[in-house]
Amino acid sequence: MSNNLTMKPSSDFLNELLSAEAERRGLLRRESRPKWRTIARPEQLRPIDCVHWLYLAGRGAGKTRSAAERLRERIESGAARYIALIGPTFADVRDIMVEGESGLQAVAGDLFETYNRSMGEIRFKGGCRARFFSGEDYDALRGWQSTDVWGDELCAWRYPQQTFDMAMFGLRLGDPEAIWTTTPRNLKVLKDLIAAPNTKVTRSSTFANRENLAPAFFASIVRKYEGTRLGRQELEGAVLEDVEGALWEAAWFEREGFRQPSAFVREKGTVVFRPPAPIVKIVVALDPSVSDPEKRRDPNKEPDACGICVAGTDESGNGYVLGDFSKVLSPAKWARLCVKLFDMTKANCVIAEANQGGELIREVIRGIASNVPITLVHAANAKRPRAEPVATLYEQGRVHHCGPMNALEEQQTSWDASDSNSKSPNNVDALVWAFHGLGLCVATGTRISQRVRAKG
Repeated sequence: MSNNLTMKPSSDFLNELLSAEAERRGLLRRESRPKWRTIARPEQLRPIDCVHWLYLAGRGAGKTRSAAERLRERIESGAARYIALIGPTFADVRDIMVEGESGLQAVAGDLFETYNRSMGEIRFKGGCRARFFSGEDYDALRGWQSTDVWGDELCAWRYPQQTFDMAMFGLRLGDPEAIWTTTPRNLKVLKDLIAAPNTKVTRSSTFANRENLAPAFFASIVRKYEGTRLGRQELEGAVLEDVEGALWEAAWFEREGFRQPSAFVREKGTVVFRPPAPIVKIVVALDPSVSDPEKRRDPNKEPDACGICVAGTDESGNGYVLGDFSKVLSPAKWARLCVKLFDMTKANCVIAEANQGGELIREVIRGIASNVPITLVHAANAKRPRAEPVATLYEQGRVHHCGPMNALEEQQTSWDASDSNSKSPNNVDALVWAFHGLGLCVATGTRISQRVRAKG
């Protein structure tokens, strides 16, 4: 008896089964995925009648998920044809906006047709395309036309105004729409966006998304910054204005050419020093903490941070803040870090405030390296007279920041120097000592000790 059925080769049959199973699982995932509009908080949904949706929120408030879900809706409806994805860096677009836990791949991965992560391009089923762009390279946006723009962490871009402008020149196809998700900072480009008539703003805080965040995050980070000025910005999403009495103005940080490329870059898994300009003198400035944070008596009291700043000057007398490495460290750790930075940058010296623990500073560094020149400085009066000439350099446009320095800049614009009871932050203290050590300014009430070369 003949059999008209023809058996397929086992490998083809297996591939077909696997393909069917993969499709089945994909359908199950899509069917089990809750509808976004049934679980989203009201502020996570785009308002109607606007071109720009600005979602201002604190860290971990759900900004990424909200933008990714909105783009999914646009892709499925056919409204989105060409999407510009813009982050602080190319890697941020890839790692957070696309591949992050709440990014496009998690939210709309079933709509992907191809994904070229090295080239930074996604092709979706139906013909929509998305391309990656960086806030470090606004010229790359020239020539790209968009129906949609998603700009993430606008306030952390190296060139926020220029990148924003280039993105807007390209947003000219179909029914255009832009989504801006950011933790705010006191920047003109952000204020202009808020004031624009075709912008709708929604706001949220870290606390609104508490159920989706790790308890350890609230136990440490939130507890530390809740109720502080920085906490209002980073947790509550508030736009903070310059403080009356502050020596630095946020507008100075937005000038053309102020922001230079990062001086410390990662190459092949190793951090290397690559200054953006010819530097003729470098100092590592230290405002030390003399107590060990791991041995503090009161565990509920936050330990003092140690200010560490690397700065340099070029032949024209312009100053460069090459890196801000301030953090809570024990004496042994800040000494090792200072020596490492000294060696990496081939600095001229380490300059350190010696009002507290002068001999300790010398001995701790001496115990690590015997070839580091140490300049000890002693403050004889209030901190404002020392800081004023440094702020003047900024006002004159003679200082550049190499890479993003959010913590330092927040301290500069929030420290009320007119209040004699206001304690200047450690990052700013180290910055001030660095510029005095470079010889770019002179202030009263400061005594520079003779350079001490540590001996073994």
